[in-house]
Amino acid sequence: MDNVTPCSTNKLGYQQWFCFLIYFLVALDSLVVVPFSASMALDTVGSSAYAGYLVSAYAVSAAVVCLFVRGTQHHINEQRKINIALTGITLMTLITAHISDFYLLLIVRVITGGFGGILAVRVLNYVLLISSDEQKKRNLALLFSSFPLALALGVPCLIFLSSTVNWQQGFSVLGAVLIGVALLAIFVVFNTRNGQPAFTSKPTLELSNNAKPHRQLWRLGIRNNSQVNNRKIVFSALILVAAVLSTFTVSTQFPVLLITNLHIKSELLSSCYTVSGVGAFVLMQAYARKPFHQKAVMALVWFCSLLMVTTLVMGFEFENLHLAAFAFCLFVVVSSARTLVVSTELITGLNEVERPIFISLQNALQHISIAIGGAVGSVFVMVEIHSQQLDFSMLVYVASALILLVPVLWVRFINYGD
Repeated sequence: MDNVTPCSTNKLGYQQWFCFLIYFLVALDSLVVVPFSASMALDTVGSSAYAGYLVSAYAVSAAVVCLFVRGTQHHINEQRKINIALTGITLMTLITAHISDFYLLLIVRVITGGFGGILAVRVLNYVLLISSDEQKKRNLALLFSSFPLALALGVPCLIFLSSTVNWQQGFSVLGAVLIGVALLAIFVVFNTRNGQPAFTSKPTLELSNNAKPHRQLWRLGIRNNSQVNNRKIVFSALILVAAVLSTFTVSTQFPVLLITNLHIKSELLSSCYTVSGVGAFVLMQAYARKPFHQKAVMALVWFCSLLMVTTLVMGFEFENLHLAAFAFCLFVVVSSARTLVVSTELITGLNEVERPIFISLQNALQHISIAIGGAVGSVFVMVEIHSQQLDFSMLVYVASALILLVPVLWVRFINYGD
């Protein structure tokens, strides 16, 4: 096992920032298909009704792969695997831009999702590996905030460069950026021929020299109950599922309300996404830079949850376009911040053996919960017979219960930890 000195500076090293860039591009690759999916389906199969399959193909594939990928405590192994997965997702993204058959496109998106799932686990584990104990929470917060930033800046930029009709150009631009990042990773940042990276944290586990590190870690994580609290991991997973599920049950239906019932203009809706994404990123950075004690985190989770319920009622119960648009922006900001805070606190609260297990679960459960959340939201939306408008009354009650379940579980989790 390599023994290297952890980074002592308070500033983020270039490797953390590079990991943030990779995470940002992986998030962008998964998100950009949403505005492009209708045109992609029309061009390849002749009907936009198949658009949803393109979106779900990536998410399901990434979720399944995450369950079978587990980080190790060897930084050089992680670098090599990140380079391989980054090369794979780059090739698949470039190939996507040149496919004219829908079913072949679906297969490519499944493979792309697999590489995206690998990167989600490996990059997250690597950031924890090269971060000191004092930096872990801040670096995780930065990494997780790449998702709302990709939604706020990355997606609108690709749409602006290509429009939603010329989706091939959008994937070509993204693929070109990924080529540059992959070359930097292989030959500069994660060049394993140079031996040691710029810095990394000392491992806390003593692995035998004869055993392969990932297999040894697997044995420690599954068989050694003294180092793994299975109940704690399950409880953490339950909180994460509740947080993501309650968020996407609402966030997938907010645009439906704005478009179908309130007839929002596309420019205003696009502005809502940008404002909410930037707001979530800024709020997450404020959380990352300020230390929070256990009681402060609990209060923050309660405050965000109550504000989510308030914006939910404000948006769906009042027939006012601008009020609903404001509620949508605020809901996305607060719900994103709550999910990121919960994820960061859960991961940093685990020990070195439990953490890789939960990271694999976390990425898989997030993708699955997103898919289920969208379906749950649709189930509780009714159509009014006379006006033919959508009735979201039942959704408000169900979503409110799911939202408030998170702080209740969090209180139980803290008390259990004590």
